Amino acid sequence: MIPLGAGPHLLGVVVCFYGRRREFDDHARELHAALSRQATQVLERLRLQEELRLLALYDPLTGLANRQLLNHTLSRTLSADRGQRTALALIFFDLDGFKAVNDERGHGAGDAVLTEIAQRLRHAMRDEFVVLCAGVDEAMATALGERIREAVAHPLTGIAEGLHVTASVGVA
Repeated sequence: MIPLGAGPHLLGVVVCFYGRRREFDDHARELHAALSRQATQVLERLRLQEELRLLALYDPLTGLANRQLLNHTLSRTLSADRGQRTALALIFFDLDGFKAVNDERGHGAGDAVLTEIAQRLRHAMRDEFVVLCAGVDEAMATALGERIREAVAHPLTGIAEGLHVTASVGVA
């Protein structure tokens, strides 16, 4: 058994079983070590590719989808809907009073507010900051916009406690 590690990351282990008792000479040990190094390189490359994919599509602070993922999702949704005329709603919102958080408490507080609001949004809806909803009518989209507004309006906690942030919401 040989552990597969890349820096501080334990990626797995290589375990070899044999049908008969074996004695390992230097050549066999070196072969197992070489296989383990190759497996480590492959697993580390896959881990790094996934990390890059996440960095390209999600905001590292909040974990919310970024504009590139929105554009991709919107294009995919519109392409899939060609000719079907499925109802589609796009909800945009902006944080009112957010500048005051950064000005009064600093960017650390601003980051904390964004993180807290992102967490609230995950509980209020299935998508983030710009919400794309397929198969909804105007009343459903308006209700979701109202849930977003209400989720953001709750009092802030932690470093931004005492400050107030609200949301301006637009539905198309």
